Amino acid sequence: MQTAATGQSASTAQTEQPSEPVSTTLPAAPARDTEALAAAFAEIPVANDAGVSFDPAKLASMVPAFTVGTEPLVLIMHTHGSESYAGSADDGETGRSQDIAKNVVRVGQVLCETLEEAGIPALHDETMYDVPSYTASYNRAFDGITAALEAHPSIRIVIDVHRDAYSYPDGSILATSGQYGGERTARLMFLVGTDAGTLAHPEWRSHLAFAMALQTRLEALAPGIARPVNLRRQRFNEHLTPGSLLLEVGASGDTLEEAERAVRVFGRALAQELGAEIA
Repeated sequence: MQTAATGQSASTAQTEQPSEPVSTTLPAAPARDTEALAAAFAEIPVANDAGVSFDPAKLASMVPAFTVGTEPLVLIMHTHGSESYAGSADDGETGRSQDIAKNVVRVGQVLCETLEEAGIPALHDETMYDVPSYTASYNRAFDGITAALEAHPSIRIVIDVHRDAYSYPDGSILATSGQYGGERTARLMFLVGTDAGTLAHPEWRSHLAFAMALQTRLEALAPGIARPVNLRRQRFNEHLTPGSLLLEVGASGDTLEEAERAVRVFGRALAQELGAEIA
């Protein structure tokens, strides 16, 4: 596993600094059965909190393709790295821990290991960009991502790993886990940024197409593990590469072990999408 040294939940409005979109050239998509893919995309539930328009049939021909080489292709990082899970939080009131063995940084380590076992070169930035201050964490993450891209121009995919959180009126907290393969496993959710806010993100539909392609593979591997794709007004630094996505791995009511199981499924789905032969 390679580690990059670069220095509340994702639903909180981001304070990312405006910037010009980075120029990227999307690689040509591989030969796909776009008709079958369009049918699959049409069945994927989407929480369209951004109020934007998209056509699943068109998205099926917009899924980006990536070439796997020997240099890092995937960067795994954590804008809100202190987010932790049930029983592992140092601060039970906020559900956070600065111990990377207890928070989403550990989940990122598992994802990196899963990808590398499948032959996908990955880089893991273990920086907690929400420490010591949650404010402007997306600004600091922007700097970290751009530094990683300058050091490793081969990176085309950035996975920002978070965990979700929600408190119900009765004081209980959200737990997403279900049974997959005989074990309790957290569920997964993609947050896809758009240009519906004030920041430029002209290629967001190709990112949505990428998320839907991965969602289709997740459902084939573990039916029901994927929560509805969430489209948001913010862009979450996703404009920096053609394959950037924000991934919510479980919620604060799930355990770290359940989150680790879930991210291994995601790692397999991503490796399959990148051409690895995984059953």
